[in-house]
Amino acid sequence: MHDPASSSQPRSIELKDYRPPDYRVGTVNLQFDLNASKTTVTSLLTVVCNHERCEGIHPLVLHGRYLTLRSLKLDGQTLTERDYRIDAETLTVLPVPDRFVLEIMTEIDPAANTELSGLYHASGMFCTQCEAEGFRKITYYPDRPDVLARFFTTIVADKRNYPVLLSNGNLIGKATCRTAGTSPSGTILPEARVPLRARRRGPVARRGPVHDDVREGGDPPDLRAAP
Repeated sequence: MHDPASSSQPRSIELKDYRPPDYRVGTVNLQFDLNASKTTVTSLLTVVCNHERCEGIHPLVLHGRYLTLRSLKLDGQTLTERDYRIDAETLTVLPVPDRFVLEIMTEIDPAANTELSGLYHASGMFCTQCEAEGFRKITYYPDRPDVLARFFTTIVADKRNYPVLLSNGNLIGKATCRTAGTSPSGTILPEARVPLRARRRGPVARRGPVHDDVREGGDPPDLRAAP
């Protein structure tokens, strides 16, 4: 999938060089629409400024690698290419308010991911490896260990191929949705939707028997409202 020589070389980070993040993330609402070669990831972040704005407004810099950006919204308003900068490693948005909701839609190719980092598809399974910097290969995010957030994850997949959907955290609920489309014969193909409360990130979808146990974990927040 990727040419290792094209990636930047790791560099040492000294403790004396540490700086707190300019922005903190409160909650993350993730939705994975799984497809082996074309998975769509929608991320809704509640973000709060963490620096003295009297010193100037710092840009919001998010890490991202091997991602195709499909859409970007700030507080519900679609941003254009004039509102952000994007390169092979980062997505930079400026200016941003003190508190805001950022909605990011990205597209990735799990089947072509041979690095086994981020979201990849192997042996009929979707798997994730987010440590240490794998999450930036799934969606744009301030991917550093001192940015902590509450994660809510929804996984959508074809139930015929992936009846088992797993993620870290407490299962809130699940349902079969008849919204995936129709086959040539007109049969509606089902989807399996599993909203989960997750402290950490990343789904796993695999073939196998369905486990119907549901543990209540509380409802996710309405992230489309102003933080």
